[in-house]
Amino acid sequence: MDKGVDEAGWDVEPGDEIEPVVQAVGRLLRVCREAAGVSVSELAESLGYGEDMVRKIERGARIPRPEYLDRADQLLKAHGHLRAFMEDMKKARYPKKVRQLAELEERSVEMLLYSNHNIHGLLQTE
Repeated sequence: MDKGVDEAGWDVEPGDEIEPVVQAVGRLLRVCREAAGVSVSELAESLGYGEDMVRKIERGARIPRPEYLDRADQLLKAHGHLRAFMEDMKKARYPKKVRQLAELEERSVEMLLYSNHNIHGLLQTE
């Protein structure tokens, strides 16, 4: 099993602008699962998730991890339809506050920090 696949994503915050996309991904996942003739319990077991988690993702209440979509695409033979949303889910996988910080971090070039209260570890005595 791929490392990280069994870890849960974040819950969708009500009113978050990414909520409709997460719900659309959940509906697509359900359609692909039903078209493949796979039950919720079979998919959950194959992915290493609980049935409740799969249901939450299909309802759009939980943000699926990109690894989840990749693995589900393979298992359900969705021909890349689920993988197409991996980039969107990478952006959406954290709460809104954290996503805003991540955007700032991406744009940052360097960090200048001055503090007269800290002594660098190399200069500290034993």
